[in-house]
Amino acid sequence: MKRAFSVFCLLVSLAAQAAVVPDGQGFRKGKLDNGLTYYLYHNESPKGCADFFIAHNVGALQEDDNQNGLAHFLEHMAFNGTAHYPDKGILDFLAREGVRFGANVNAYTSRTETVYNISRVPLVRESFVDSVLLAVRDWSCDISCEQDAIDAERGVIHEEWRNRDGQRYRMANRQTQILYKGGKHPDRTVLGDMDIILNFKREEILDFYHRWYRPDLQAVVVVGDIDLDDIEARIRRTFSDVPASVNPEQKGNYAPPVQEGPVFEDMTDPQLRYTALKVFAKQEYPAFPKNSVDYFKDLLSRQVVTSVVGEHLERKCQEKDSPAKSAVIVLGDESPYFYMNQFTLAPKSPDSMAECLRMTCTEIERVARHGISEDEFEQAKVSVMKRSRLGAEEAVSAPDNSDIAKACVQSFLNGFPCTTPEELRTLKREVLENLEYSEVAPLARKMFSEAQMVYSNCYNEKEAKSIPTEAQMRSIIDGVRASEIASDYIVYDHFTIEANPSAGKIVKVRKAGEKDYVCWTLSNGAKVWWTKSQPVDLGNHLSLEFRFDTGMNAFPDEEVPSVGFASAFMNKHCGFSGKDRVELITGPSMSGLTYYTNTIKGRYAVLSVNSSESRIEDAFKVAYLRITDPFPGKESNLEIARLDALQSLARKRLPTDIHKTNVDNVRYGNHPWLAERDSASVQRVDMDYLKHVLDRLYGDPSRLEVFLCSDMSEEQAKALVEKYIASLPCVEKARFDVRNKALVPSYRGVIRSSETFAKRTSPFTEIEYNWLSAVKDKPRMLATADILDYIMSFRCLNQIREARGGTYHVSFFSELYRVGKKAKMESTVKFRTRAELRDVLLSDVEDIMAGMCADGPLPEEMENAVKYLVKYDSERKDRNQGSVAARNDRMMSFVRHGDREYDYAALVRSITPDEVRKLARQISSSPRFISIYEEE
Repeated sequence: MKRAFSVFCLLVSLAAQAAVVPDGQGFRKGKLDNGLTYYLYHNESPKGCADFFIAHNVGALQEDDNQNGLAHFLEHMAFNGTAHYPDKGILDFLAREGVRFGANVNAYTSRTETVYNISRVPLVRESFVDSVLLAVRDWSCDISCEQDAIDAERGVIHEEWRNRDGQRYRMANRQTQILYKGGKHPDRTVLGDMDIILNFKREEILDFYHRWYRPDLQAVVVVGDIDLDDIEARIRRTFSDVPASVNPEQKGNYAPPVQEGPVFEDMTDPQLRYTALKVFAKQEYPAFPKNSVDYFKDLLSRQVVTSVVGEHLERKCQEKDSPAKSAVIVLGDESPYFYMNQFTLAPKSPDSMAECLRMTCTEIERVARHGISEDEFEQAKVSVMKRSRLGAEEAVSAPDNSDIAKACVQSFLNGFPCTTPEELRTLKREVLENLEYSEVAPLARKMFSEAQMVYSNCYNEKEAKSIPTEAQMRSIIDGVRASEIASDYIVYDHFTIEANPSAGKIVKVRKAGEKDYVCWTLSNGAKVWWTKSQPVDLGNHLSLEFRFDTGMNAFPDEEVPSVGFASAFMNKHCGFSGKDRVELITGPSMSGLTYYTNTIKGRYAVLSVNSSESRIEDAFKVAYLRITDPFPGKESNLEIARLDALQSLARKRLPTDIHKTNVDNVRYGNHPWLAERDSASVQRVDMDYLKHVLDRLYGDPSRLEVFLCSDMSEEQAKALVEKYIASLPCVEKARFDVRNKALVPSYRGVIRSSETFAKRTSPFTEIEYNWLSAVKDKPRMLATADILDYIMSFRCLNQIREARGGTYHVSFFSELYRVGKKAKMESTVKFRTRAELRDVLLSDVEDIMAGMCADGPLPEEMENAVKYLVKYDSERKDRNQGSVAARNDRMMSFVRHGDREYDYAALVRSITPDEVRKLARQISSSPRFISIYEEE
């Protein structure tokens, strides 16, 4: 792989001269006489498996008005019967080899494309490979669309629409209406018109199918542990007789008309919970082909400019008299029509919307007149590198089949280079590193000045009186353009990570039995668990996690709401040495380092740092400084966070939030950690209180356990541990006033809670059926539960979704809660439906469980479950092979829960149907909690 990668880098270097990105090494592309394209690639991650995709360069935009939603409906029908696999035959056939619907078999439809995939297919025998290709062929030209299947699926599609319908979905559609005004996009929402969905005739969907599902618009992709010559021959045998279209209909031009001037259109929704200003800058899409170096130079240059403007706005928001709480700018790729910068500003009050517009227009005009400075340019390159995850350490494993297959799909649909994700990341990284200020500066000056501008106020209609009119907005924009605006380049403090503490000592060494895990007890009371990894080829070379056994238990119950607010703020902002976390993670000082903080995670306060090989010691410095010299965040940001929280508390609560609170209180027995915030608990949090929380959480090293995994030597690890961890001082001795608690379900008996709220837009009923059982925390029980979850999910899907058409998604899943040496397991079925099916589907859930308790699983169900779980476990191990983070996780699991490393595949294969039935009976006889949310 490394040799092929080096060859690719050489080709990229040559491509920079020719401005065309070559296909990556090892890809095979071809086209059949009927027009069908195919892509093949040999990849052994994982071994013995392959992914099969078929991409259709067709979507909702090809629909006629009487077919609105049928492109997506057809995607569903592909799983409901084809020429060679009637009814659910494709899914049943694949399940017999451990290929699971949803997890390994899926599809999606958009306005422009439809893509089907069968992933992680075990190459168990040649005839099975032929059968998988035959299923893909059926999706090309032989979907049955039988009337009974169509009628059964109407309810599923309707429930998918109901599941998505909400203010976010409606606002997204409204935004499309504005940005694509005059085009076809606003009339095609993919899910479509529900009146058409519930009433269309079979010939209408067949008309769409026969017009647009054709080989000249299709590509078959196979990536995996395959022989390219063999698979190519099979594809030619299987697909060559798919008939080519005679006089095929050409796809239309769906570009929206060019705006004649700025557009002013508001976006409102009766359920909207926020007020925001959105400004869109639509820029002409470049003429460069997407497989050219020039395309990536242009794209990354725009990202650099966007990053600079975004930082200007963020800094303006932190000023005391700023009208906005926050400002975000993102670059959108509305290919092939236009690039779009979207500015979103959250005002401190609806009355400040006009000033938010003035602030935004001023910064846009400032860049148009003065451009960006060279220092801003260099800083933005670092930010784009990190935000786009282009660093060498981002590749943590060998290329995955699905990721490579998706790259082939994008090459076919959109003309991107046919490369592996890592090859593309390398290309982008080299292009970004070689960008010159002289190339980007002119773009910065014209990017917004030449754009088509759209100005939109987003608000609930109740706030209409506070919103500026179009005339007022035009006046503000004209006023800004006529005013004097000076340059205001950002001056950066080029921060370096400096720490040189006096080292402590390792005072005790203990091995963990036969494991390669060593525990070092330090002179300050902390414990460090160390394990050495194999040499790392890709990704981080260090995984370092600090876990203080303090968490929420370090505070009295009455402080819980305030601590929760403080923790949420510091998760976002807490840095060190006077630097905000956001400043740190986007700056050059943290290049090669990733830094995560979860200030409170239940019973723990957690800090994680990962690093590349060259930054290992700096990772220890980051952890040391974050604990000994924390910077909770800027006071201006805290003021904004308090304002935002107080405004949220002042709003009327959503019915779904009320219901969730009530359900959680029943589930966890009114646990004190669930106490809700009020205005007093928010106002209590100031800078001194943040320091108080940090001292309580991180101030006592005797409560600290560190987990350390790296491919560095043990001697090097010991030296760094003694210098940066054994030296941690005790700031505040942890003394708990309350008993150590955990958030664990605790209901008893049978509880049924039903709440009905006022109808909003698309009323729905949500059902959650829970069983809480006391179980033995043993590998055999866990493996049995995995099998039960698989089979019960299959039965719920077949009955509730397929037979009843009662929901879009349903599954059965179990979650284990460990409390000391005891364990509880909560098993849950949860789904959304319509009110008239409530009692029917509740009865179905009980009948499905009763059937499992009475008769246990069928032999075929056991076989399918075992094959899937064994395959999934093998894939998981393959994915994590060589990952220092995964090895560190295994060590943490060992320390907290004992030895969990065993032959999972052998264990699952040994589980009997009777064991599954017994576990089902145990669950069925345990306490139950049925919660029902309804709208009138």
